[in-house]
Parts: sequence; C-alpha cells; structure tokens
Amino acid sequence: EKAEAIQSAKYPLDGLQVTDDGVELNDLPFEQASSAEQLRCSVGMGLALNPKLKVLLVKDGSLLDEDSLKLIAEMATAADAQVWIERVGKGDECTVIIEDGSIEGVGADTKAVE
Repeated sequence: EKAEAIQSAKYPLDGLQVTDDGVELNDLPFEQASSAEQLRCSVGMGLALNPKLKVLLVKDGSLLDEDSLKLIAEMATAADAQVWIERVGKGDECTVIIEDGSIEGVGADTKAVE
C-alpha cells in the first residue's frame, strides 16, 4: 500500500522520485544534485504544498548567489506566488515594511516603525 502510494504520487519536478534508498533526482541521490537543482526542487515542493496560499519562506537567503535568487524569482513569477527570503545585509536596500499585506515602504522610503 505504501509502495503504491509512493509510485502514484505526483511530484513537483520531473525526475524526482522516492525509492527504497531515499529521495532521488534524475536517478541520483538528492544529495548529489547540484545546488541549483536542489533549490529548484525545494522551491517547487514548497509551492506545491499549498497551491492556494502561494507564499514561500526561504531561510538563510544570505547563502544564495544572484543566479539562485533569480531562479527563485522566476519560479515565483511562473507560479504567481510570493517568496519571502530571509537575508542579512547592510543599508536601506534590505528594508521592506509590509502593513496589512501591502508594501508601505522600501529602502530609504521606509518610515520609522513605532
């Protein structure tokens, strides 16, 4: 019954599968996939978990390079989703104020929050 459920499951990325050995991507252990493939797979899984919500939180976003950030942005756009990325940085470009679901200020345009 478990094997049948795994076999018939819909996966968010072509080439993703669960075997007796664990999770595989393109017939290789997931751990051997490139960082970009792992990221694409993980974002796809996150967006597939609740397609009605369409919001995904990525922690440790400071570890992502520009290509990875661009990939996430493209996937979010294609899925009509929001991705919130936690990053550490300096300066106003790292500041976004959201109130009642709307962006109220970005960067130097932000007001002090009381």
